[in-house]
Amino acid sequence: MKKLLLLGASGFIGQGVYEILSQVKDIQVTRHSRSPRVGYDVCEFGSREFIELVSDSDFVVNCTGIGLSRLGASTDSNEMLTEQILASISLGGTDKKNLLHLSSVKAHNPEKRRDAYADDKWAAEQVIHLNSHKVQGVILRVPTVLGRHDKNLLPMISLCKLKLLPLVTNQLPALHVIGVDSIAQCIIQWLARRPDQTLQTYYLLSDDTMTYNDLVGEVYARLQVVEDVAMLRRVKVRTLFRIYKVLSFVDAFRRQRKLFPWARFNDLFIYPWHIEKNVKVIMTQSKLSVLVGAYFENIQD
Repeated sequence: MKKLLLLGASGFIGQGVYEILSQVKDIQVTRHSRSPRVGYDVCEFGSREFIELVSDSDFVVNCTGIGLSRLGASTDSNEMLTEQILASISLGGTDKKNLLHLSSVKAHNPEKRRDAYADDKWAAEQVIHLNSHKVQGVILRVPTVLGRHDKNLLPMISLCKLKLLPLVTNQLPALHVIGVDSIAQCIIQWLARRPDQTLQTYYLLSDDTMTYNDLVGEVYARLQVVEDVAMLRRVKVRTLFRIYKVLSFVDAFRRQRKLFPWARFNDLFIYPWHIEKNVKVIMTQSKLSVLVGAYFENIQD
């Protein structure tokens, strides 16, 4: 029986990963949370209880993450959380702890643009490399992830329900989008491999891509609030960006509206990202219609 410690298990990726891994034979999954939750081992990073959890596990899967909306709003950062996790791993002779760390495609930022999220994800990866004498395994860079427990689509759904979300006329970057199940399958394959002493980085990308217009059109189609998606109003990206910025300002005083934040739009649809040379790519089958459909089925249950 392989003992696996799942960090960030209360997040939407962690919840989805647990639902799949818990059904796999020969894997005993322990869910960790820093906040009290039924069915989780609750303790702070770096505590005696947490160090014992790490020591007792054969594999550690790190799904913790501070997203764009929370980054800077609290004292937490992805770099700091990773430092706390790695500090809790003690050396045991020549043995290293098996670690799979979930990162982002945005961690590689060759253009050196101002991007707090990209910088934070990159810094977290560097913490792992600095501790390569203690860990072995995989840094998995993922693109946009959709899952049953994800709340990132709620602001977009709110705007679509109000028929406030236009399409854009500009050519936008084609984005990869994957489901949580693809991440879970990667973890299962990693667990099945014979551990070695190396630390490797991979991209997990979809064989299908989407644009902002594709995502908005799919959400409108699911809501059925417009008769013909093709007839939706279209604006320039710059105009939509300004609209989002105003809505985000208004939303600061009306949190119940859950409007789509301008920073999220900028992060997802404006800034391009690049695959780092000499980093291996894992391709997974992924369809936007299937992912969005599953999301809507879940929120209707």
